[in-house]
Amino acid sequence: MSKYDALWAYIQGRNEETLLLSFADIAQIAGTPLEQRPDQRGICRFYLRA
Repeated sequence: MSKYDALWAYIQGRNEETLLLSFADIAQIAGTPLEQRPDQRGICRFYLRA
C-alpha cells in the first residue's frame, strides 16, 4: 500500500476535467506531510479527462 493511495482514490472519484490542489490539500487527503522545495509554487494541477 502506497502512502498516496488515498490521494489517488480522491482524484479518481472526482467528476471534473481539471483539479487544482495545494500541497496542503494533498498532504491532508493523503494523510502524510509532503516535502516542498522553496522554488515550487505549491499548487498541483491534475488533468482527469483526455
